[in-house]
Amino acid sequence: MKIRRADSELRQQIEHEANRTYGVSDFFSNYELIISGEGRVRATTSETLQLASILKKVDSIGLYVAKYRKWGLTLSIEGSHYLCQQLKSTLELDREDAIRWMMAAPVEARQKTSGKFVVARYQGFCMGTGVVGRDGRAYPQVPKWRRIPEE
Repeated sequence: MKIRRADSELRQQIEHEANRTYGVSDFFSNYELIISGEGRVRATTSETLQLASILKKVDSIGLYVAKYRKWGLTLSIEGSHYLCQQLKSTLELDREDAIRWMMAAPVEARQKTSGKFVVARYQGFCMGTGVVGRDGRAYPQVPKWRRIPEE
């Protein structure tokens, strides 16, 4: 695997987008950011990065924390949970809506949102990013393999 480290310019763009979208002032500043396929952003330590460059047949390193695209930055479930205390754009869910969220079903955004992205929170646990549509509903960005199956 060829490891593509985020250069200072790209890192600055990602940090700016995280600050603008979610109000995060410290976007994994203690970690190295790795860019993998399709704009995936992974966070890892510099020691792990050094070791991976020495070893052969390393598939991936670090924790998948976000996806950076031209139209915005979406946090993964793990990335949103790690940054949970810093997030400004959150949507508080009750139990029923949290289950719907993890089924990737749209949830009514009861609170006023400032942008098009919101992070769902249930009892202090951040559950990933959703895109707020024009209809006022949040559409969760939960991968298929992590969804709760419909009954």
